[in-house]
Amino acid sequence: MAVTDDDESLPTPNDLSIPQRAFVAAVQNPSRGILVVGLLALGFSFYVAFWLVYPRVAAFLSAVALVIAGIVALVYVVSDRLSA
Repeated sequence: MAVTDDDESLPTPNDLSIPQRAFVAAVQNPSRGILVVGLLALGFSFYVAFWLVYPRVAAFLSAVALVIAGIVALVYVVSDRLSA
């Protein structure tokens, strides 16, 4: 089947999910993807070191982060249901 420019069945960037968008971005610019993965690994290693040195403080801050993430998820779900 030949694909033309006026074909309405072609996906647009708005049709892609977030993981699909991340994959497309990594394919288009692999050096940036490697940099992001390296920075995430560095951040994770600092998080592990923080847990090893200050376990109580890290546990408290992790609990605070989970509560904040839960509130953000709740606001997202409520706003999504109210807008529909």
